[in-house]
Amino acid sequence: MRYIRINLTHLLLYGLIILSLGACSGSGTTESVSIDLSIDGETMNPRDVVVSHNDLLVMNITSDRSGSIHVHGYDLEHPVEPGIRSSFEMEAYATGKFNIAFHNADQGHDHAAGHDHEDCKVSAGDIKPALGMKVKFEHSGRSGYNTDIKVHTDNIDLSPTGDHWHLYVDGVLMG
Repeated sequence: MRYIRINLTHLLLYGLIILSLGACSGSGTTESVSIDLSIDGETMNPRDVVVSHNDLLVMNITSDRSGSIHVHGYDLEHPVEPGIRSSFEMEAYATGKFNIAFHNADQGHDHAAGHDHEDCKVSAGDIKPALGMKVKFEHSGRSGYNTDIKVHTDNIDLSPTGDHWHLYVDGVLMG
């Protein structure tokens, strides 16, 4: 009987490769994300909306008052009327967090006039960026079976002082 000796490092590396191939097999196509957004009194629901870069966001809006929805950072505005459901579409071409605010019809919204957004009593919080990661494996060129694992992240800070994260390999916590 012949035994094969496997280095634990190589075993972990092969596990990472298999996990990465499965995680990176998505088509990368743009998604259409549709949410129902309601304004009732001074409450906007949902408070957070998560989309990926270049997704088409469709907000189906109902309100109990006249005014407009404003997406900060995009400088987009959409009028709303009480009791009338309206749809507002936008492409999430920019990355980051963007506040969604509701401006009452009598409040107005004029950037040139130095409008104070603290007057907006209704806010949906942020459009949060989706998290993403791409992993690339390359032979390092050094002698032996050395492999470089290169990680590109979207909206995740893997630095020692960055976001809190854990590495699991085949369901086992590695760090």
